[in-house]
Amino acid sequence: MITTRPPLPLAGQASRAIPVLAPNTFTEELQLQGTAADKAINYSLGGYLDRQTWSGPAGIEEFTLFPVGTLIPPVPFFQELTSHSEAVFGQATVDLGLLAPALSGLSVTGGLRYTWEHSFTSTTLIAPPATTGTFDDQYLSYTATIDYDVTDGVHVYVTSRDAYKSGGVNGPVPAGSAFRTFPAEKLSDIEAGLKAQFDLGSMKGRFNLAAYRGNYDNIQRTTAEEVGGVVLNVTRSAAKGRVQGVEVNAALMPVTGLTLNGSYSYIDARYTRVADASAGVILNGAPFPYTPRHKYSLGAAYEAPLGRAGDLVVNANYVRQTSVSTAQTNQAFYRELPGYGLLNANVGLNNIGGRPLSITVFATNLTDVARPVGVIDLYAGGAGVVGLTYTEPRMYGVRVGYRFGQ
Repeated sequence: MITTRPPLPLAGQASRAIPVLAPNTFTEELQLQGTAADKAINYSLGGYLDRQTWSGPAGIEEFTLFPVGTLIPPVPFFQELTSHSEAVFGQATVDLGLLAPALSGLSVTGGLRYTWEHSFTSTTLIAPPATTGTFDDQYLSYTATIDYDVTDGVHVYVTSRDAYKSGGVNGPVPAGSAFRTFPAEKLSDIEAGLKAQFDLGSMKGRFNLAAYRGNYDNIQRTTAEEVGGVVLNVTRSAAKGRVQGVEVNAALMPVTGLTLNGSYSYIDARYTRVADASAGVILNGAPFPYTPRHKYSLGAAYEAPLGRAGDLVVNANYVRQTSVSTAQTNQAFYRELPGYGLLNANVGLNNIGGRPLSITVFATNLTDVARPVGVIDLYAGGAGVVGLTYTEPRMYGVRVGYRFGQ
């Protein structure tokens, strides 16, 4: 099987000896904002433009599967890519309470965005002629929200929206093949939430809760497909999926200057349908990548004035998450990163001597946890190795700041 590996650009720079995938990018956005109906309606209208181009062919090396890839030299592979995207959008929020007093506290928001996309690819394997292809797509996305202020300190909302990830062309695949192009990935979700501020005796508190569910269509994954008698890795619409969960965060202020806070999130993510047998080979039984099922944090902050010495600020925070899958497919060699937790803290003085000067002593990863947090899995490629990125080691330091113009 053949796979590709691009030379990596350093800060977007190309080498004279080896061209690389270093794109030129241009983006521009125009936005007009205003109000209407005595400020009961707030709206925005605009347009967006995005251009990404490569000025010349980009050299890429190809390797066969390990261990053969250690014996066969790289095969030259050249590619030119162009991507254009344009969009127009509009959104408005209507405060119904300003239009009808009986609807006080109720507001609605609606927005639409229409996007046009065009991509071009030219691929040369070993020697000309090049295989070229284009992909054009357009889609309408939306957002809709209902907000209601139950009381001065309690707010509820329900929102629904969708979004897209661009489709494209598989350059080496000839025209007429079912795998020549792949459609845009789509996520449609709905979320409901509560935001509240409250008093427990002399203590003040805050509590936020959100529950959501998202449905994925046309999930893009790379599968091995036979094209013209050759097995190629192609990007394709491989599956449908679902992501749902709950997020909670809360804070208590038991005494003046002291804030205790915590948060928790639960995510249930899975594939709900696999497109066909070839997609099933790599996706059946595979978990969603880089999605921890549980994550929580606990923290405390204390602030107190110390007269002319300044304002004392003390913070400590502990964050922990469960293990995550690193595999886009069930055929990866290194498939999971273990769970880990990090403890950070700092102590500082602000407004020292009544001036806009601050000094902070900080410490990160106080317990000196060493856990892998990133992976480059090249085991099935020519290298036959796996590279891991670990948490940063325990560090101490001092920050000095001065606010000008105060």
